[in-house]
Amino acid sequence: MSGNSKDPKLAVYFQPGQVMFHVTGTATKESTKILFDNAKKLAESMELQISTPRIQNFPPAEKYNDQQSRAESGGNKRGPFFLLYADVTKDGERLGDQQGDLMKLLNLIFLLDDELAKPSNESVQVVSPNWLMSGSREDPGGTGGPGGRPSPYVGNSDNTEYKFNISESFPQQYLDYLRPDCDENVVVAILDTAPYPKSWLDLIISNPETTSFMTVADQGEWEYIYDKWVHQRQDPHTLIRTLLDPTDRRLTIYPDPRVMDGRFKNMTCIDHEYEMNDHGLFVAGIIHSLAPHAELHLFQVLNSYGLGNLEIIGETLINVFRDFEGKPLILNLSLNYGIPLERAHTKEGKTHTKEGKELVPDVSGGEILGPKRASWLIRAIKPAELMCDLFYDRKSGIIAAAGNDWDDQQPGDPRPQARYPAAFDHVVGVGALTRGGKGVPRKAASYSNLADRPPMSGTTTLGGEEGTGNGILGTYTGEFPDGSPNDSGWAWWCGTSFATPIISGLVAAILSCMLSENP
Repeated sequence: MSGNSKDPKLAVYFQPGQVMFHVTGTATKESTKILFDNAKKLAESMELQISTPRIQNFPPAEKYNDQQSRAESGGNKRGPFFLLYADVTKDGERLGDQQGDLMKLLNLIFLLDDELAKPSNESVQVVSPNWLMSGSREDPGGTGGPGGRPSPYVGNSDNTEYKFNISESFPQQYLDYLRPDCDENVVVAILDTAPYPKSWLDLIISNPETTSFMTVADQGEWEYIYDKWVHQRQDPHTLIRTLLDPTDRRLTIYPDPRVMDGRFKNMTCIDHEYEMNDHGLFVAGIIHSLAPHAELHLFQVLNSYGLGNLEIIGETLINVFRDFEGKPLILNLSLNYGIPLERAHTKEGKTHTKEGKELVPDVSGGEILGPKRASWLIRAIKPAELMCDLFYDRKSGIIAAAGNDWDDQQPGDPRPQARYPAAFDHVVGVGALTRGGKGVPRKAASYSNLADRPPMSGTTTLGGEEGTGNGILGTYTGEFPDGSPNDSGWAWWCGTSFATPIISGLVAAILSCMLSENP
């Protein structure tokens, strides 16, 4: 781990010091100016300032007008919308993550929403925070990580059946599609963490205004992983060799400077103090093992601790929507939306009975949100759902992790519902099962949420349990959290995060065969 990981900054449910506006229509200079002139006046009444907004149009305004987007999506009547993100400051300093600043930000958001998102104003739908997202949390008091820590592996790593228990997970009619002659390219976009060399981090930090994730990706500088695990080994890592072979690369990685800059790169999650840059690479390896001809694109939207925000994810989805137009596309989202979950419980056994009750941790024990804000929270979730709907409308598959909130040490507690985005209508949620074997039946994993909302609309597959031989076997190139040496480039890891790419890989393989047979 780097020195930064020893003292990470604890995150809450939303990005400190930022506000988001969800507005229908397509952004224009005039409409944006009118909205923000009013917003600035309201902020000034609280002795706060709002910066010039950053705009995201959905669908991408430069390529899709309203009439085109509806026609191409089969008559979709949702229409375009845009999101505005802005920083909130006081006396020139952005509001931070202290209790007082978080409450100031929430009070400003509620004031802006009350005044600007009135029923009489049909364009402004909600004013909300810039929600955080993470790689499947461990504790509902914040954001978190996978169902367990990665464990070292020694042995034969090439047996796909051994890794994923696929014959026990799926009917034979689906397994028949896992064949080498299905070679039609299907694009799988993975939104996750990403490994990167320190030289890139130095480059990005020293050039924050000029370095974009696309230009960095264009450098193709992934030889440091390939050299270490393929060229420099007597027993080359088979999966890394096929993923990152410079002559026939199946995986393209796009680091994003916004999750590596000084303000965001050290933010972490409750009970998650170790770095996990390999989370996304682990996911990509699972998909490739099942769908070797799929064209994989790993977009870094989460930082080293598995934490990102809606703005970064929205910008990435715009690029994916625009750049893979006309191609068969699957989105793998092994991440969760950072909103408190109803009926989730903490490790101390306390139960959250109302969604949003503890939006800001309050050491005095007072409630932050009451019944008045229940409808606001529903509206605040909507922008992320609409982003997913855009891909559903263009007939793309969206597969997401249900979450790792359950603690089976608390008898009688119900399993939590699926997290967002898994719980959205047009997203397939994935829960996790144990490995089982030798007469031991498989069952729901000790951490797994229900697969979807309703549960039967999702699916479950191997997610495993923590510890050697209990989880999923996958590519792991970093250091282990407990300090164990990484000599093989493989690890056991568990969580709904890794059950999800098994489904994504199977869907990609099926789609590839169907397109090969019926071009």
